[in-house]
Amino acid sequence: MSWYRERLAEAEARTASLQEALGGLSRRRTWTFLAAVIPLLLLETSPRSWWPLLLGLALVAATAFVFFLVRHRRTRRAIRRAQEVEALQREGLARLAREFDALPRPDLGPEPTGHPWAGDLAMLGPNSLGHLLGTVRTAPGRAALRHALLAPRNPPPDHPGAAIAALSEPILPGEPDPGWEARRSRREDGVRTLAEDPDFLQRVQLAARLRDRPARPSTLVPFLDWARGEGWSEGRRWALPLARTLALLNPALIVIWLVGWLQPPFWVLTLVVTLWVNRRISLEAHTRFDAAEGGEDALRSWAALLDVAAETEVVQVDPEAADALRALRRVTDWAGVRRSGLTHFPLAALFAWDIHHLERLERWRDRWGDKVDGWITTLGELELLVSLAVLRFDHPSWSFGEAGEGGIVARELRHPLLPPDEAVPNDVEVPDPGGLLLVTGSNMSGKSTLLRAIGANQVLFLMGGPVAANHLRTPPIEPFTSMRIQDSLSQGVSFFLAELHRLRDVVEGARSRPTLVLLDEILQGTNTAERRIAARIILRHLIDAGAIGAVSTHDLTLGREPAIADALTEVHLREDVLEKDGKRTLSFDHRLREGPATSKNALLLLDMVGLGT
Repeated sequence: MSWYRERLAEAEARTASLQEALGGLSRRRTWTFLAAVIPLLLLETSPRSWWPLLLGLALVAATAFVFFLVRHRRTRRAIRRAQEVEALQREGLARLAREFDALPRPDLGPEPTGHPWAGDLAMLGPNSLGHLLGTVRTAPGRAALRHALLAPRNPPPDHPGAAIAALSEPILPGEPDPGWEARRSRREDGVRTLAEDPDFLQRVQLAARLRDRPARPSTLVPFLDWARGEGWSEGRRWALPLARTLALLNPALIVIWLVGWLQPPFWVLTLVVTLWVNRRISLEAHTRFDAAEGGEDALRSWAALLDVAAETEVVQVDPEAADALRALRRVTDWAGVRRSGLTHFPLAALFAWDIHHLERLERWRDRWGDKVDGWITTLGELELLVSLAVLRFDHPSWSFGEAGEGGIVARELRHPLLPPDEAVPNDVEVPDPGGLLLVTGSNMSGKSTLLRAIGANQVLFLMGGPVAANHLRTPPIEPFTSMRIQDSLSQGVSFFLAELHRLRDVVEGARSRPTLVLLDEILQGTNTAERRIAARIILRHLIDAGAIGAVSTHDLTLGREPAIADALTEVHLREDVLEKDGKRTLSFDHRLREGPATSKNALLLLDMVGLGT
């Protein structure tokens, strides 16, 4: 926290100094402008002998004005940068305190319906793990983070365009990628390395933030499709040499006509021909311009990011990528003239403007188009690594998980979304496959939080990031949860039936592959007698499937059921009843203890809110 505070003070001081300098430059700019204009106004009433002096003074003042104008613009850019540096420090402090309202939340797309863990473990949306890791700003970075949160073991998309498109499409985990473990290990090594250089982490974030506006996936996907697509010149080879000839011929004919060497205005005919040629190509040209400009909002920030990425060996960066992206930006800027009718029409008539810039655009695509996917992958991985490395820098006591066989062993496990000074650490041991951790305890004791802590840290481990624990050894399995079940009026599904559907999916998931099962107070939508029977049946299915996991419940009889008791390891959380000024209150230490719960508090809570007998 002191690191952020020190740099915040430095950034605030720099911003104040730059603001003061900007005020001085504004005054100098105003005075030099007046000093340049006044001598010119005096020419009308001054003797001709004074004109050289007045013109000289105006020239000197105009030169000074341009100098101060350039300095003014540079200072404004420096102020914006200093303000962004300030924002980074404030966000760092807010992130440490888990003040999510003060943190920017990246648009990671909608939560997929039916995802095994996204909703229950808060992967997306406000106050989520994605929100905590929300330093990603570019579309490739957001796509990489979304993929890592929702399908960390899935193979990467066929091409980055698919990942960017998936920001608005569902992602569900599938069969694990054979190369996942190596990818996770490389990412973990990269996070370790980057976390040791917080200044680099902030340079990456600044490069992503200092841009005009964020790029939209709906425009980036056509850009990527154009970059890897077919060229325009097939069947159009006649257009470019003709356009070049006309671009030379038209101005020459106009000049010859103006000086009187050739009286008939033949240039009118050649202008009509030039417009016709340009029109024949303009539809395809404008379509390609639009596609290429789809990445225009991002090109400047992508180039800046690649420049910064070249400073580290954690990601492999094409050394020519940044300059190539800037070159494309220059081409699209010239092509943008087509949006101004008053400017575009004469340029099209004289030079067949669209054809020349389409040719420049396609030459760029021919040279660099097949490399764009690699650049996008690099950008996405860089921003993902930075988001995880920032988490590691913020919490140096957090560890990296260790892949192992059997159950889960965690020491000092905490929930990563809770403020560090409020999160209570617990030693947790989830039994080997075929055994379940049965968590009991009274209301508000922390059972649900414990299950979510296990699941969220498992996802962080699968992503290759740090986990909120001093030690974690776990098999590389994905969670499947049933915690936040809702009914559906639109589909006519009751709470109980919705939960049964979810539990069916959990059981089928556990049968299909090794799974970390996390169930919180299952089958609350029916009566006590049937709930006890149904819960035993479901747990029996999970045990037979060899699932690993934890189940929270208020039913203290579950651990004594002969058919499943041997496969259950009972732990509990409890509360203490305190009396103060004649009133009873509850105190929770949220510490995990062995064995079943020995206390209840529902009636006491009823009494505390004024509804007791």
